[in-house]
Amino acid sequence: MNQIIEIGVDGMHCDACVQSVESVVGRLSGVESVSVDLDSALATVTYDDECVTIADLNEAIEDAGFDVALA
Repeated sequence: MNQIIEIGVDGMHCDACVQSVESVVGRLSGVESVSVDLDSALATVTYDDECVTIADLNEAIEDAGFDVALA
């Protein structure tokens, strides 16, 4: 089932950072779309929760060199 989540991303400073997060998260199986806003430091992800978990999304962001911001 498709879900939408906003994930805070710490450590982004430029458009290249945004592209890096969008690329790594977008490659995950089950991710339908990802959009990252530098100003708000939020990644909005539409994903199939039967294919990918929130932990997978967080891990991908961290593997790209950024921190997941806690709410």
